[in-house]
Amino acid sequence: MIHCIQNAAIAFTVLGAFAHGMNALDAGTLVIAAGKVSGIAGKEVVVPITVKGVKEIKGLGAMAVRLSYDPQVLTFKSIAKGPVLPNALVQKNLDENTDPGKVAFGFVCVLKDAKRKEFGSVSDDGVVLKLTFLVNPKAMVGAKTVLKLDNCQATNAEDQQADVELQLGELTVNDAKPPSSK
Repeated sequence: MIHCIQNAAIAFTVLGAFAHGMNALDAGTLVIAAGKVSGIAGKEVVVPITVKGVKEIKGLGAMAVRLSYDPQVLTFKSIAKGPVLPNALVQKNLDENTDPGKVAFGFVCVLKDAKRKEFGSVSDDGVVLKLTFLVNPKAMVGAKTVLKLDNCQATNAEDQQADVELQLGELTVNDAKPPSSK
């Protein structure tokens, strides 16, 4: 029950942030990219979600996006804050049974600290989130899956909706054996 209440509170916070941020931003474009990574069958792999152009949009206060991938190659495991994400509520939503190969996720920056009323924001380009996946143990070496971002909204630190450019990522399955030296 508590978990449901927490999820509802986070959802309302995200919706509220976007409802306040419906004014279009006249500044630059925020680029959001899924990483291009390689992984070994049967092992976990971390896919970074990076942002670029944060200063041009006057900070990043909230973001929500969906990532699509091949569920025959990857299984979603977890999400974690990246090094440039300050205090924030991070949430994910997926249902591998009814909609396999898709995970929606996002964050809302919260108060900078308990003594202030000022909200934090992402102020530098870099990795905001890290998604961990399990590479299918039966995945063939050389198999690839596109990591496609879509359904994105982002607001800056002033609650203005940001223009967003989404960039594809990719996972390639590699061999677990080290390369031979000749």
